[in-house]
Amino acid sequence: MAWAFRQNIQKPGAKLVLLALCDFADESWSCFPGQATLAEKTSQGERTVRRHLEWLEQEGFIVSHARFSDGRRTSNRYTIHAPHIPALPRSGPSASGAGAPLPEKE
Repeated sequence: MAWAFRQNIQKPGAKLVLLALCDFADESWSCFPGQATLAEKTSQGERTVRRHLEWLEQEGFIVSHARFSDGRRTSNRYTIHAPHIPALPRSGPSASGAGAPLPEKE
């Protein structure tokens, strides 16, 4: 959550939604709260939350993925794009160049 507080987001409602997503996020910076849950948690309307989620995605703070269960749509999965900590360089033939680990949630 400390990362979200440090972001220069001029829309207070959008920043609050980002903070709520960070609060729900697991160790891979991913979560899937419903829009009604986010609305309740942030004291905003669902339509307002949807607009903030769209804006956060357009600005690159999050990526949303539709989820389905038994053919029906459920809550989206949101992945927060917190900055990656650079990986330590590897040496030798087994260096694969794998992605850097995500920072710890604060």
